[in-house]
Amino acid sequence: MSRAQTRVPERPEDCATAWFAVLERARIDGDRDRERQARRELLRLGVRVEWEPASDV
Repeated sequence: MSRAQTRVPERPEDCATAWFAVLERARIDGDRDRERQARRELLRLGVRVEWEPASDV
């Protein structure tokens, strides 16, 4: 594999998937500070998160 094809592993703090997991855990636990942190980090990575409360159908 050439140097051009070698992939540098992502840093954990730059992984959107990890921040989605943090966001969901914070939401479940009611940890609003951690939830805000996760949303800020996702926004830093270019991901905007919005949701609506589930409706009872």
